[in-house]
Amino acid sequence: MKKTILFLILILFSISSYSQINIGVKGGLNLNFSKEATINGLFNLPNANTSFNSDNDLGFHLGVFAEFEIQKLGLALRPEVLYSTVNYNYTGLITPELQRLTIQKIDVPLLVAIRIKGPFRLLIGPSLQFLLDTDFDIKEFRETAANTFSLNAHLGLGLKFNKFDFDIRWEKGLSNSDINFVADLQNVGLDFNGNTNQLLFGVSYRFGIK
Repeated sequence: MKKTILFLILILFSISSYSQINIGVKGGLNLNFSKEATINGLFNLPNANTSFNSDNDLGFHLGVFAEFEIQKLGLALRPEVLYSTVNYNYTGLITPELQRLTIQKIDVPLLVAIRIKGPFRLLIGPSLQFLLDTDFDIKEFRETAANTFSLNAHLGLGLKFNKFDFDIRWEKGLSNSDINFVADLQNVGLDFNGNTNQLLFGVSYRFGIK
């Protein structure tokens, strides 16, 4: 992993010698699709050893980016560093009321922006995901295991307008992002399974530095 990051840094420095460089800020909304939750070890509830799918819900992302534009090739390299929250809502999972799983993470998309026509661009590339924290709103449950790193892919469409960028992307997990909780007193296990699957709606503002 360290060698890969160093290799990417060297590529960015070499490209910067013949490209236009922009930095900027970015924010937007995440529309999170269903994530499966599995209950196990329940002895006194009728929904023992069953699975539930979450409702779709919104989160947000906020961060910074750099863009190395190679005008002769009609493309740009765009690394980003984003703080993101993801919310998953479940009804009747443990109790009849709504329960929520909240995930906080750092995302590092490494995108290629390819000019299609006029101001429109195709956005594609991998994204590194680093888990920061999780919270399940029934406090008797504590996290016991989680995938702290996972690899995702981005595919989307962007629009450049003066110093603003508008984009919509689909983010799909390429590796597992499972999270496990347990409530010791009730001997109950709760597993949240499935890869990242969400739509990202973003707005960026750029500052040209070269």
